[in-house]
Amino acid sequence: MNETEPRATLTGPPTTSTIFYPANSEHPAFKIVLVEQAGAWEAESVEILDRHPVQEPDSGT
Repeated sequence: MNETEPRATLTGPPTTSTIFYPANSEHPAFKIVLVEQAGAWEAESVEILDRHPVQEPDSGT
């Protein structure tokens, strides 16, 4: 591709995905928000959480 050619532009909103790492833990976790633009994923934000936001289901009482 010639550097003087215009680059492709998106016609709609970018796709976002939020992941937590580690996936299930009582320990601090990372919340990572990814954005897909023009076929490539990039980190939009990374946050350190005190604990994983997903609660374990009750074992049944």
